[in-house]
Amino acid sequence: VVAASVAFAVDVARISIVRNTAQQALDGAALSAAQTLETTNLTEEANNFFFSTMPQGYMGSEFDDVVVT
Repeated sequence: VVAASVAFAVDVARISIVRNTAQQALDGAALSAAQTLETTNLTEEANNFFFSTMPQGYMGSEFDDVVVT
C-alpha cells in the first residue's frame, strides 16, 4: 500500500511538472508570435519557440503543433 501511494505521488508530481512547463512554453510562444505579428508566419514562430522550450518527449510527453488563430 505504501509503495502504491509513493508511486501515485510521483506520477502526480510528474504530471504537474509537465503541465506547468508546457504552460510556460505556450505562454512564451504566444508572446514570441505576438512580437513578430507583421513579419512572419505566426504559427511557425509559435511552434519554433514552443518546441525549443518544450522538446518532444520531455518526461514522456508528446505535443501536437501549436495553432495560432
